[in-house]
Amino acid sequence: MKNNQGEIGSRDESLYNVAPHSGMNPFDSILDETTKAVDLKMEQLNKELDQSDDFILSMSEQNMVPNVEKKDPKIEKHRLRQKYKEALKRDEKLEAEAERSINEPNVILEEHQAELKKRHKSQVKVFQAVQEKMMASFKKDMDNLMRKFDAEYSRLRKVHSDLLADNQKKQENNSAISSSTHQP
Repeated sequence: MKNNQGEIGSRDESLYNVAPHSGMNPFDSILDETTKAVDLKMEQLNKELDQSDDFILSMSEQNMVPNVEKKDPKIEKHRLRQKYKEALKRDEKLEAEAERSINEPNVILEEHQAELKKRHKSQVKVFQAVQEKMMASFKKDMDNLMRKFDAEYSRLRKVHSDLLADNQKKQENNSAISSSTHQP
């Protein structure tokens, strides 16, 4: 090994002596080559490691299938029973929480409902006032119409009675004329 180091050292020195003014350090090129070689070797080792991991994983998967079959039924039954009990407990907690949320008064909702009731009451009052004004106006208009109707009815009744009286006078005149002309 000493021989190899001596050769490398003498080779490096000879390179340095050959091109002392080239601006490139011979040690840099050796480092670059060594880095590339190490990187290549690391990639190969990583690939081998990945392959061995895949192989181990596939072997463990193959071994797991028989392990499932070999599990003790009592242990499996106990495990399932525990899961069932946990699920029941979660279910009970959820039911209790749902009941509590239903039974607990929701402050925001109650405030909103109170606000709506206040608005509703004020709107009802406004609508009642408007309706009262409309009813007063309607009564006034109906009273005016009824007065006009009564006045027109009275006028038409008078006209009718005048016409009946005129008609009766005409008939009396006609009968007096006809009776005076027919007498011998």
